[in-house]
Amino acid sequence: MNIDEILNAIKATRSEFAELFMDIQIFEDVPVKKDFNVIGRTGNDRQDFEKALMYAAAKGFLRGFANMLIAKGKENGSLTMYHINENSKQAAASQPATIKPATNGSATNGSLANGAAVTPRPAANEQIANETVAKEPVAVDRPRILFEAMTNLRKGFSEPDIFAKGIIRNMKSTGKVCIDEQAEGTCLLVGHNIVITAWHVVKKLFDLQSGVPQKDSHDRLTVVFDDVRIYLGAGIRNRGGVTYKAHKDWNVAHNSCHVSELVDNAPLEPSTLREHLDYILIRLEKVVTLDRPFESLDSTVKVPEPQKSIILFQHPAGFPMRFDANVISDERIDGVVPECRFLHFSNSLPGSSGGPCFNEEFRLFGIHQGKWKMTNDDTIVVNTGIPIERIKEDVRRRNIQLPQPEPSDFTLWQLDESHGFAPVIARDDLQYMIWKSINDNEKRLFNIRGADGHGKSYCIDLISFMLPKDRHLIIELEGTVLLNLDAVGLANLICTKAGSNPVTPPPVDEVNSTAIVWLRDEVLGAVIRSLDAVRDNKLVWICIKDLNKTDLLGLHTATFLNFLYEQLNQLSWLRIVLDGMQAVTPYLVRNREELYNCSIRVDDIEVYLHRFFSKYNLKGAEDARTIADTCYEVNPSAKDYMSQVARKLMTFATYYIR
Repeated sequence: MNIDEILNAIKATRSEFAELFMDIQIFEDVPVKKDFNVIGRTGNDRQDFEKALMYAAAKGFLRGFANMLIAKGKENGSLTMYHINENSKQAAASQPATIKPATNGSATNGSLANGAAVTPRPAANEQIANETVAKEPVAVDRPRILFEAMTNLRKGFSEPDIFAKGIIRNMKSTGKVCIDEQAEGTCLLVGHNIVITAWHVVKKLFDLQSGVPQKDSHDRLTVVFDDVRIYLGAGIRNRGGVTYKAHKDWNVAHNSCHVSELVDNAPLEPSTLREHLDYILIRLEKVVTLDRPFESLDSTVKVPEPQKSIILFQHPAGFPMRFDANVISDERIDGVVPECRFLHFSNSLPGSSGGPCFNEEFRLFGIHQGKWKMTNDDTIVVNTGIPIERIKEDVRRRNIQLPQPEPSDFTLWQLDESHGFAPVIARDDLQYMIWKSINDNEKRLFNIRGADGHGKSYCIDLISFMLPKDRHLIIELEGTVLLNLDAVGLANLICTKAGSNPVTPPPVDEVNSTAIVWLRDEVLGAVIRSLDAVRDNKLVWICIKDLNKTDLLGLHTATFLNFLYEQLNQLSWLRIVLDGMQAVTPYLVRNREELYNCSIRVDDIEVYLHRFFSKYNLKGAEDARTIADTCYEVNPSAKDYMSQVARKLMTFATYYIR
């Protein structure tokens, strides 16, 4: 296939083409890698694509690039058909020569030209038809041919979308537990810096007599995330991993396994397993959820029924992450299985212990523990796991509180993959304010100020991103929407955004009070009661953007907001964030107010770049100041100044990370 044919087949956008063009050079280890945008500068996609293809041909990776277009679905199908036809031709050429029947009449009725007799062979479809409709009885030992069947009715089917999303999510939240840099087991994130694994994975770090960790054991314990193999073009490569150290006080809580289980045996008295749940919650030194999800220990998911699906994520034998999908065992032991252990058939090896176990909906129901020898000669072995429901009950019974990270642990400098790893610049102080407010509960009103285009509204987006939704109810309002709302309209908007029903206060003329008292007691009172009813012990954050673009002209709207601010003195679960408020803060809540001014300096950009180079272990840190100066030179009075800086930084990041 020539360059014109490949060119005509491409259906990638310019940015997609550029990404694939660099990926194939990385995969094929081209000595000098060249960015597509350096090759194609005309701005005409077809002309620039053609130049890039000519460059690929000259450097010997054109075929690999065509294969990558096929693999990524960025061609119109003609490359795929060409590939199939080529493979078919090669397969046909590699087959041994066959004897063709003569066409001149010299060999007929099943005879070869030399007179040797043969039995005519029916076509494949005729043969199948004859076998399936044969009138003679089928031999007892002859299997029937079935084209489809439900081989496991209880297992059923899986939903591909749920399965695909579950795989991607848990690739990021599953980790490898290492002691002295040697893999020992698998773990799962269950908090911002908390992982859960099987206790026996880290038992060598414990003084077994006292049941407490050995001195300085945190120096030996690490967790590695992202140790997976990824598909890139025509092959698979190790992605490597990101290593996190254990916190000095790493042992949050644990419950040891039964002594029999340390030698892969079920205890003689299985009921004793109720007191041995073999789990440990480990605290990491740093927050790791800034770009990865975590599961909640509040799970009430039960162990699936026998023959239902189990999906086990693991690092078998310390290798890069794997998973195995299988089924739950039929075996039952009264009061023990599945109450305190579950048995399953997923493949595992040493190093798999502690791996998360999900059902067909990718909901966490347990962690893998190990194996039980069911016979003395080891001829029957079954894998075991700990139900997450039992672990949750043990945590609650012992009143174990998961430690919250310090505010300084939450320095967010870039968003996650779903947000394009967008940079977070000069927002450390804001993040510290927010986390400090959660911990000490003193400051509850945040007034964000700054020039247009410097990221005031983005601050609210950042707050929404950084706060875990299982602990915070975030209500975002647009200031421009409030322009024509009266107080009741605003009250109903807040309630609707919170997921509660609109308020229905009695008309002001039916209440024996002034309009101001009616507004405070009836309207605002109804809003507060409604929020308290739906918040489910979460902190409530009311965030209003772009207040500098509205005068709040609706009837009693400004007064309603002032009353709302004053509630901060009484309600410890309420926080309010204001973007560009022009009015003066009510005197009664000034002690609750925290002012934050949006600005950006060249030093802030340099800090981001140093974090970037350190995070990805890249060379180029010495260029940080030069790059920062370049980014800072954009027009500071531009309305989208912060966006311009971010776009420039992303361009540099893309260059260096490749």
